[in-house]
Amino acid sequence: GFVRNVEMIVKDHSGQPHCGLFSAEVIDIQNTEYLLTFVSDITEIKKAEELQRMHQANMAHLLRLGELAGTRARFGSAMAG
Repeated sequence: GFVRNVEMIVKDHSGQPHCGLFSAEVIDIQNTEYLLTFVSDITEIKKAEELQRMHQANMAHLLRLGELAGTRARFGSAMAG
């Protein structure tokens, strides 16, 4: 059997958590089964994705504020006219 690209939190030797992408497969070498495993550290990728989500949310909020300010400015001009 095999497992591919399962996200998991792993700790390094100092106890710091890292996000890892885990894969494993049973392989046969000369009639002996071995478990071949691989973990790829994707911590920085996950941090960048979260930062991008935060920036997008902030931008959407600013756009809503800008639209609201524009509506108020038009309403104020109509009332004064």
